[in-house]
Amino acid sequence: MIDIERLSPTAHRVVIYGEVTRDDLAAFIDFVKARDAAEEGGNVLFDFTAMASMPPLSAITLELANIVPLMRWVWRLDRIAVVSDEAWMRAASRIESALLPGVTYAVYDAGESEAARAWVLGNG
Repeated sequence: MIDIERLSPTAHRVVIYGEVTRDDLAAFIDFVKARDAAEEGGNVLFDFTAMASMPPLSAITLELANIVPLMRWVWRLDRIAVVSDEAWMRAASRIESALLPGVTYAVYDAGESEAARAWVLGNG
């Protein structure tokens, strides 16, 4: 499942939990395309603490098919916070942050979600 919550006019929280399906990812891509069409950036908190497993191949191929609007949106973002209880996910996020100059990343452990939220909102 993927839930998207608006935290402020310029910030969102995206919670990825349980089993992520192709339909879940399609809804997220629709959200991204809407932000991209409006040329909206802002800040995003991605919370992966309850993700059960990697998405199925059909979801990954959908993501790859929409890589252009996904990357345009990411390049418009100012801050990306990643919260995860998995060390590999935190490490991958740090690597990704090095590949995206101009986008500020912060990576948090599962118990630090309130700090991540405050940072995304510009309070931390």
